[in-house]
Amino acid sequence: PAKESKTPAKMAKTPARAKTLARSASPEPAKKAKKSKPELADAPPAMELSPEQTLKACEALVTYLANEQSTELLPEEQSVYVTIGLKTLPNSQRKRHIIPMVHGMYDAPTTEICVFVKDGCPEIEQTIQTKLTGNVEVMPFSALREQFGTFEARRRLCGSYDLFLADDRIMPMMSRSLGSKFYEAKKFPRPVNLSTPTRVVNSIEKARNATVFQLAGPSLSVRVGHSGMTPQQIQENIIMVFPKVVDLIPFKTQNIQSVHVKSDNTVALPVFRTLPTAKDPVYAAARQLTAKTQQQSKMGPVSRGNGKKSAAQKGKKGKK
Repeated sequence: PAKESKTPAKMAKTPARAKTLARSASPEPAKKAKKSKPELADAPPAMELSPEQTLKACEALVTYLANEQSTELLPEEQSVYVTIGLKTLPNSQRKRHIIPMVHGMYDAPTTEICVFVKDGCPEIEQTIQTKLTGNVEVMPFSALREQFGTFEARRRLCGSYDLFLADDRIMPMMSRSLGSKFYEAKKFPRPVNLSTPTRVVNSIEKARNATVFQLAGPSLSVRVGHSGMTPQQIQENIIMVFPKVVDLIPFKTQNIQSVHVKSDNTVALPVFRTLPTAKDPVYAAARQLTAKTQQQSKMGPVSRGNGKKSAAQKGKKGKK
């Protein structure tokens, strides 16, 4: 009898293979789209301060300061600041940044400058005394600790000079040696690179013709001049400093709400201002961060390690 033909193994449809073919033929279920987190995209660097509006504010401020000083017996130069209001609090370290300017505030021949140098560097001291112009005095770090150890001595030292500079190698020790008086007077020394005599002159000149910026709080203040300068000089300093400050602010121009020009005891004159909106991505990210923080506080401390509960968690459970 003729043998029945067998179906080849490749063509045989077993139950397992039938299920596989059915799965491949059926359309795949659509995957759920992940919710995108609200992120703050950096705004394009198109925001620029109006030179005309900035000059008008500087002219009005300088005129007001000149009228106020005309009635004083011993008038003193008043500082001029540009203040930047932010929409959200920055979460970065309070690092001091040195920003160059077009017109320095310590170029006058009557400006007195004190430079703190590292002990055992006679070449650095000689270079500062011989190659720098103006009233520049050198003070070794050991002399600072020996002669100005009391609060009263530090207060006199703070009022004796207009600008303080310090070798960047001794900057970590300056805060303890000078105290809080220099912070309150905004005269804390600026760091300069004095490692070699060839860098001394260039480093000190850069620090003399620059300003200090510190990212702290929702309102930032940068000193850009004084009442002895012309409105044009202050305006040119603002136009140069503002873009460099914006680069250091989180989320750049998208986080800026207002820009003003003011002095120590005057009103703030507006240069730029924008109204906040509910759809602003800055506030959306802030709300998400607040909700995340509240959720973590409700969950309580998370135990680490092999999954065992901590002693504090066991104690809370026993009290219940």
